[in-house]
Amino acid sequence: RTVAEQFVRPVMFTAQIVRPTGQTVGLGLDSDMRVMGVTPASPAERWNEAQPSEAILINDRVVRVNAKKDADAMLRELAEVQQLDVELFRPDIAMEFLDLCHNSVPVSGLEDIRFGLGKAEVEGSLRGGIIDVGGGRMLNLNAF
Repeated sequence: RTVAEQFVRPVMFTAQIVRPTGQTVGLGLDSDMRVMGVTPASPAERWNEAQPSEAILINDRVVRVNAKKDADAMLRELAEVQQLDVELFRPDIAMEFLDLCHNSVPVSGLEDIRFGLGKAEVEGSLRGGIIDVGGGRMLNLNAF
């Protein structure tokens, strides 16, 4: 996912976790399958370290484990199966304001981001500007 995609909307992603026999997956889950914590040195934490852009965070919600979508079946799968495809829903991205400037993104990149967001192109030397992307989130695009 691009930075803008991570910022603009809720995301679904899949963590592919290998749970060794005799270990738990390392996810503390509430009754709604929301992540309440990740156990240190667990398979879930190893996933987070190896895939930081897809790290499992507190308040992510487990929506599928392998082919199981029922909470009880997902919990059994997490406890009994070693190869796990854990699909998670992240309803809210932590950032409220994202500032992309010409130091890290070229003008053409800002135009691509603006186009991808469905926002009209801006004429003149300042190609970005502040864009309200909804949900209380603002995106500041700068390139001179």
